Amino acid sequence: MVINDKYKFIFFHVPKAAGTSVMHALQSLEGNNNRLLAKTKHETLSEFSVSWRKRRGVFINQNPEKYFRFAFVRNPWVRMYSFYTYLKEMRPRHEIDSINSFQHFLLQSCDSQSWVNELRSMKPQLDYFMTMDGAFDMDFVGHFEFLQEDLKCIGQDIGVDIKIHHLNRTNKVISDYRECYDQEMIKIVSLRFQKDIETFGYTFEEPNPTRRFSGQLRGKGFGKFGLLG
Repeated sequence: MVINDKYKFIFFHVPKAAGTSVMHALQSLEGNNNRLLAKTKHETLSEFSVSWRKRRGVFINQNPEKYFRFAFVRNPWVRMYSFYTYLKEMRPRHEIDSINSFQHFLLQSCDSQSWVNELRSMKPQLDYFMTMDGAFDMDFVGHFEFLQEDLKCIGQDIGVDIKIHHLNRTNKVISDYRECYDQEMIKIVSLRFQKDIETFGYTFEEPNPTRRFSGQLRGKGFGKFGLLG
């Protein structure tokens, strides 16, 4: 997450959706407020809404609840393979040593008691954008697949030019992700991320969405405290 008092925005970092690269670009801006950040960089909207007042102390007189809120989402099947690749390469959890394949990883996610389900990357992306009462409360949700184009639009909204010079290496386009799936694995991802697939227009067959969700959300039935239709 990045919170900026000068340009009055909050970037919500959805794991494995170019978030690290976007954060690096935004962290160079003047006016970032680190005091309001949680220990996790992947805080959801509902978690932030509950906790930011406790973290602000007496040093802030602005209300970040009114800031421009944006994030990025990604094709769930590509995202899951990218996440698995990251875990195997970087090994941030020792439990990954017990996983012998991508198929094994997805099968583990079907076990509600598995450590896999503790990982924030296994949350539906839509969960990052919902209030405690179940309302969608974002100003702009862009697509990983149209990153530069959507960042240009966001920059125009917040009044700053956002430049990404390189993507995190684990976020490179995975052209052959479909070869890593069988029908059972396709179904596992489909069921787990059904809300993301339906809301953001993704299919297994194509990495790009079938429709563009990105753009100004206010006035489209997705505005502040507006429910998804």
